Amino acid sequence: MASSCSNYDVFLNFRGEDTRVIFISHLYTALCRKKIKTFTDDEDLNRGDEISPALLNAIEGSKISVIIFSKGYASSKWCLNELVKILDCEKANHQIVIPVFYNVSPSSVRHQTGSFGDASVKFGQQSERCQKWLQMHDLLQEMGREIVRKESNEEPGKRSRLWDHKDVSRVLKYNKGTDKIKGIFLDLSNKTDIHLTCGAFKNMPNLRLLKFYVPKFTFIPIASSKVHLDQGLDYLPKELRYLHWHQYPLKNEDVAIRFKAKNSY
Repeated sequence: MASSCSNYDVFLNFRGEDTRVIFISHLYTALCRKKIKTFTDDEDLNRGDEISPALLNAIEGSKISVIIFSKGYASSKWCLNELVKILDCEKANHQIVIPVFYNVSPSSVRHQTGSFGDASVKFGQQSERCQKWLQMHDLLQEMGREIVRKESNEEPGKRSRLWDHKDVSRVLKYNKGTDKIKGIFLDLSNKTDIHLTCGAFKNMPNLRLLKFYVPKFTFIPIASSKVHLDQGLDYLPKELRYLHWHQYPLKNEDVAIRFKAKNSY
């Protein structure tokens, strides 16, 4: 039977046959040892598709939900129904949601590949369960971004990745980059122009990914790059492995053109 319902600190959402003995039992014991009131099922049951009112109340009454993604997670309608409720609570009640990836890649969840892709086919791409994966993707993305922000709250140039327009503009326009930066991703749709100096990337020797892009769903064509090089471009880091620059502004031979030629196959 499931634990009796009251208010909980943590609700554990998991596929029992994947993780109960080898992971969940240890996690549950550790949480209880710290006096953290945790909800989990005592044993696997022959369940139907619908969640009981007691279980719904346990989710609603929890401060935090921990979702343990495992290989068999997406094949369980029960797990997916719990996920629907958890994400509803996250949106409506600002419940904290923490994903844990047990022997699966976060990208498999994010892009619905492997067993998670099989679930999309099984349950239907338009079902509420599968639609919650879009929502889950957004949550995972925001959690990842928050981790990066905490690398340096005040100085974006000391973070490993940049994507916010204001942060990218500040770092590139005023040469605030450092060797900490490994990736820059800038959505050019509906953004103001940025004018760079010729040495904008000189302080970023470890930059590996540089992407100035327009999303595919943008219906208004963007004729210019919006990232301007009025003085040309003198330098790109040697560590750079990926370069995408929508409507690259320079047409003559320069470092970006040489980079493209060097990395063509």
